Amino acid sequence: MGRIKKGILGGFRGKVGVVTGGKWKGIDYMRSLPEGGQGDPSQAQIEHRAKFGMVVKFLKSFRGLLEFSFKDDAVQQTGFNAAMSLTMKSAVTGVYPGYQIGYPQVLLSRGGLPNAGAPSAAPGTAGKITWHWTDNTGLGKALANDRAVLVSYSETLNISAYTVAPDLRSSGTATLNTVGFSGHQVHTWLFFVSDNGQEIATSIYTGLVNVV
Repeated sequence: MGRIKKGILGGFRGKVGVVTGGKWKGIDYMRSLPEGGQGDPSQAQIEHRAKFGMVVKFLKSFRGLLEFSFKDDAVQQTGFNAAMSLTMKSAVTGVYPGYQIGYPQVLLSRGGLPNAGAPSAAPGTAGKITWHWTDNTGLGKALANDRAVLVSYSETLNISAYTVAPDLRSSGTATLNTVGFSGHQVHTWLFFVSDNGQEIATSIYTGLVNVV
């Protein structure tokens, strides 16, 4: 049984009647208990669950990246949850039961740092992907020593590969070792992070690449 220590307006933990309370990231919350055995889910609930499950499956391999790359959006929520919400709203195409991820609409980071100009990705030497971009140092907060973040994802394998590369904005190119994706098509993204890690660019989708 839960206890209310600060009166009806205060936070509490545990079960009180038909609600349960707790604390997360310093925030008191209260939610209703699930209603078991109250009939079959509605069509809207079925469709939402299908969409939610698909997005979770897609994003879970990026979890470590998203906690960092969505830190500016992680206000009273995790970076992963911020990315979940945005993907559900903006990057799901089709109708139930044929939902799909709209990869060009997927954002894997969001922030105020300018991204590079005209980025693209292409197969590199065996097992690698090479990105090229136009150096736009001096545009807004863009600095020559901003670091490139390279991201790839195999839909077939449901696995991602990403890195904060040693390559700088000023270099105009960077390479990611994706030998584990050899023989597969992968979706790719590029964004930049400031050298001190405080500023992040909104990611850009750089296309589908055949890893040789």
